[in-house]
Amino acid sequence: MATLLRGHEGDSNLLRDGAEVDRDGAVAEAPLFVDLSAEELDALLDSSSSHRIPRQQVVFCEGEELGHLYMVLAGSFKLIRHSEEGKELIVALARPGECFGALAEPMESKTLTQAVEDSVVLVVPLAAVRRTLAQNPGFAIKLLQYAQKRHELMETAATRLAFESVPQRLAHLLLEVSNLSSGELETPLNQTEIANLIGSSRETVCSILNQFRRQGLLELNRGRLRVVDRELLGDMK
Repeated sequence: MATLLRGHEGDSNLLRDGAEVDRDGAVAEAPLFVDLSAEELDALLDSSSSHRIPRQQVVFCEGEELGHLYMVLAGSFKLIRHSEEGKELIVALARPGECFGALAEPMESKTLTQAVEDSVVLVVPLAAVRRTLAQNPGFAIKLLQYAQKRHELMETAATRLAFESVPQRLAHLLLEVSNLSSGELETPLNQTEIANLIGSSRETVCSILNQFRRQGLLELNRGRLRVVDRELLGDMK
């Protein structure tokens, strides 16, 4: 049984940072579930549970048998793989509206998954997913599309590790996790986490961030990074 399910089960709408999380609304707008009928959504939610996950809590570990689909309602999670030497690589981030874990059939986890910040997650038993598939064959297409998108993101990450420079990889990550309007990072990553996402070291990330700041691409305000020039950052060589 996944680590998460040993505790933290709560109400349909949980509090995070003093604000209520609208579970039903978030699920209805999630890409994977957006085409379900109201009745199908209600049935899925009736079988599911919401959980508050404190920062750094592990949801499940590498090698653990997974029997649930997890959807992020608030906050963010990092999916981690470890080398034989114990080196950590963050292979993906899961943010609000995104899913991780098993999609339709039980599977052995290839990652350790951990909360980046205080978060809220919806835990959906695979039996409920399969019931929805039986009721709505179109949902199968959504699952396939989601699995394909997840695979493409992993391929993109692997390609960047192989062919892009560290500044390019860092620039792409900052653009992906920053708000389009404010430029502030929506996922509160520290420098070690950033390094583990782009296959570098904390010292190298620190040096390049300082370089970006000197170039006017980033600002640092009260310890929070903000992207100032998205266009120039996207053109990073």
